[in-house]
Amino acid sequence: MDHYEMLCVLPGTLTEEEVKKTMEGVLGAITNFGGSVIQSQDIGKNRLAYPIKHIRYGYFQLIEFSVEPDKLADIKRKAYLAGTLLRLVIKIHDPKQKKFDVKSMLAPQPVGSVFYERPDKESEAVREHEVHHEVHHEIHKERIKEIPEVSLAEIDERLDEILQKDLDKV
Repeated sequence: MDHYEMLCVLPGTLTEEEVKKTMEGVLGAITNFGGSVIQSQDIGKNRLAYPIKHIRYGYFQLIEFSVEPDKLADIKRKAYLAGTLLRLVIKIHDPKQKKFDVKSMLAPQPVGSVFYERPDKESEAVREHEVHHEVHHEIHKERIKEIPEVSLAEIDERLDEILQKDLDKV
């Protein structure tokens, strides 16, 4: 009997109970074909690198088992029939390879919540923003000053002139 590793990816849309039921079916497929499960590890729910069947999140399960090599195709077929699997990968177990660490699947977190910036760059950015704000404010004031004040009577007269010109054309 050879030693294998199987990585199962289940849809993230399943409930925890449905995941357990599907994994029981996969483990049952291994034992039904004369295999023995050495270890089963729940890696958890994580974002997929790309959508599979329009699903972006998945539950990852890692299983180590021993079985005869000619039974692998049958196990894979039965595992897919046992539940809703997105992907199933079986590879020969390499004892020299280090054990899988769940932390390696998690997204890296930034060290601290503050990002370092040089003080001189920061002060330049602040000064530039203040100057830009002052210039914009002065330009806005100049635009307001240029607009002459107009009374309602002047507006009515101008409107009557425009309408009269349109009536003369008809």
